[in-house]
Amino acid sequence: IPQPDILVYLRAHKTTLQKRIKERGRDSEKHINSSYLSLLNILYEEYVKNHAQSPVIIIDTEKYKDVDHFLTKTIQKIAQKVTQIINKE
Repeated sequence: IPQPDILVYLRAHKTTLQKRIKERGRDSEKHINSSYLSLLNILYEEYVKNHAQSPVIIIDTEKYKDVDHFLTKTIQKIAQKVTQIINKE
């Protein structure tokens, strides 16, 4: 599998993830336990820090409570990073 051009990592605390899972109410997510979410967070952090070979955009989703504001800021950050990559080439 080829490396992606950009990796976007949407970072969130375990408690926030649990809250969002509950709010979505998806049957497929109902049995996800907190230890699994903690492990995923640890593994994602390790991957981004030590193994990602593509440029990484880390977006701390804890900062955004308003979905529209979150999406606007996320798109802006991605556009900025893409511009930086294009300008380096």
